[in-house]
Amino acid sequence: MGRTKIDIDWGRVEEMAIKGANGAQIAGALGVHYDTLVNRFKEDNTSDFSQYLTTKKEKGNQLLHEKQWEVAMTGDKTMLVWLGKQRLGQTESSKQTSPPEGKR
Repeated sequence: MGRTKIDIDWGRVEEMAIKGANGAQIAGALGVHYDTLVNRFKEDNTSDFSQYLTTKKEKGNQLLHEKQWEVAMTGDKTMLVWLGKQRLGQTESSKQTSPPEGKR
């Protein structure tokens, strides 16, 4: 007689993957060994587990990016500055220029 199959909550796996958890973290949260998680994924799905994690993480990144954009567009100055630096290469310059010769 074989072992009883552990029930995997694939909805929770997806949620954690979207939030950026890696396979070992997900397995630990579910209370299963990493290999068990990967093997069950192979049995229950047609895709590769590592590719699945990458796809879900990118979905999470996109959701986060959208939320940052929404917050910035409400006028949140901190988020506007941060996105300007990240996306537009904007910087804060603290350089002080000297007055021209003879004007001191």
